[in-house]
Amino acid sequence: MKCLLKQVSKELYSAKFEILNNNSLIGELNLKGHLGTNEVKLIGKIFDKEFSMKRQHGEKEKFRPYSIMEEKKTIGEVYQTEIKTGFFKSKVYKKCIINNEEYNSYGIGFDDKGINCIYDNTKQIAQYENSSMIYNDLYCFDIYCKNEKELLITIFFAIHGYIIAFYEAGEKVTKSVKTFKSNSKEWIEKYDPEWINKIGMEV
Repeated sequence: MKCLLKQVSKELYSAKFEILNNNSLIGELNLKGHLGTNEVKLIGKIFDKEFSMKRQHGEKEKFRPYSIMEEKKTIGEVYQTEIKTGFFKSKVYKKCIINNEEYNSYGIGFDDKGINCIYDNTKQIAQYENSSMIYNDLYCFDIYCKNEKELLITIFFAIHGYIIAFYEAGEKVTKSVKTFKSNSKEWIEKYDPEWINKIGMEV
């Protein structure tokens, strides 16, 4: 399935996203922040189920971890971490744990877009992409996956990525065109340019 996680508004301390499948609304996410921090609380509904995310504190190897709740029950967490590759060298990636199942997201940057490949162990299960051209400070993520379970996991990864990389408290939407480029190829070995075609999706 192909879905769109589309930001539709950004106020001083809030943001709203819609989740679309074949132009039909299947969910929405509302982010609420406050003065003095870029952390937020997320409340949303996907497939008629209520979800929430909030900042938690824990081990230092977890960068900006957020707990994930479904119908007010904690089901997991999502955070950024790293793997050491040498003396003073490391590679950053994201980890999401849902119902005791672990998934990893590896980011690769190109001139025209950023791509994140999501893995269950050694198998890729989903992918999301965002254009390097940002219009009016509103972000959109194209999501490719095979089922609703994988869609939820991808949404948690994508919205966490937005929070830690793009959300700025105290800023409203402005009419603008910005370019955000990342040419990071640290995880290029995780990227299969034919993966979307292999699962029978169209770009």
